Amino acid sequence: MNDNIVSKRRSGIVSQRVNSDKSTSLIERLVGTDNIVDNVSQGIYFLFSILEGLLILRFILKLSAANPYNNFVGWIYSTTYPLVAIFEGVFPSPSADGATIEIPSLVAMVILILVIYAIVGFLKIANSNLIKSS
Repeated sequence: MNDNIVSKRRSGIVSQRVNSDKSTSLIERLVGTDNIVDNVSQGIYFLFSILEGLLILRFILKLSAANPYNNFVGWIYSTTYPLVAIFEGVFPSPSADGATIEIPSLVAMVILILVIYAIVGFLKIANSNLIKSS
């Protein structure tokens, strides 16, 4: 029987247990560094997904010429304005009869997605370098 892998058959399902490898770091064995990075990544995806949803809602409200004096619409506009303000004036936003195709909202959505993937990628690279160095 191999010391590293122990297999048992239980009701048709094979379960395997691998003994701890000496190449894993002490931190990873104590707190599971990969799990922490995965949990942080999921939290980042969740928070940025909320921001993306608000930006999509802003785009739809602008496109449908929603009343900006309505409390909900005003809240969406004021909440998402810091994300969109950076890109105002870069591209024109065509409008007709009050409906606006707000290009800065679309640009903000794309940039936000790129930032999300950059942050999570950096975390994973930093984590893999931390594990390799220890």
